[in-house]
Amino acid sequence: MNYFRCLGVMCLFAAFAPAPSRAQAKNKPPVPAPDYTTKYDRSPAGLLVQFQMILTNAKDSAKARLLIDELAIPKYDDYFHAVYQPDVELFWTGSYTRALMHAGADFQSLFARLGMEDGEFNIRRINDAPTSKLEQALAAKTKGPMDIYAVSWKKRNATDSSSEDLLGYYAYLSGRFRWFYMLGYPTTPGAPAKTAAKPAAPSKAPAGGAGGAAPQKPSSAPSPSSPSPQQ
Repeated sequence: MNYFRCLGVMCLFAAFAPAPSRAQAKNKPPVPAPDYTTKYDRSPAGLLVQFQMILTNAKDSAKARLLIDELAIPKYDDYFHAVYQPDVELFWTGSYTRALMHAGADFQSLFARLGMEDGEFNIRRINDAPTSKLEQALAAKTKGPMDIYAVSWKKRNATDSSSEDLLGYYAYLSGRFRWFYMLGYPTTPGAPAKTAAKPAAPSKAPAGGAGGAAPQKPSSAPSPSSPSPQQ
């Protein structure tokens, strides 16, 4: 008799338990807060995990911004000096300086939008088969072997690659992937295709043909210790 009475009480509690409690076993475990010291694998799979982490935290503007800010290359002028041959170094450094002025806010808005869509990231290594003049220029004149990845977002109901958002180009440095080139990115579906100007020689304008002296880094750019390429 006591057994049936206890069983009835248990059923009564189960019936009035909040819906999330009853469904907890069926739902996936909650995603942990981002660990900003995480080091990602140096592979397309590691790049995908890093992007998924940003996407998972897109609704929390503070967390998302911290993760996005970590995409910037620390001391990028030193980095491009180490990566590129002297005749194109200033060109890419100048392009990076210009891109950083808006990249943080632009990518935060992007991930907030992607978080409301049903889609997936596509990752492609551009070194062996560049698909544009920009990709050819990015991979040319490096001082040594370098893996550069294009990342794009594709909605699940999209029928071809023309509807993808290109999210810029990325390289690995200090345990995570960083923006390698993001000037003018992310693109939106239907936007005109990007074409790259030929990298300028030192005597020409360093930042996409704009006149004047080589641009200085904005004060907001990260500045930890000087990195080495492909660290």
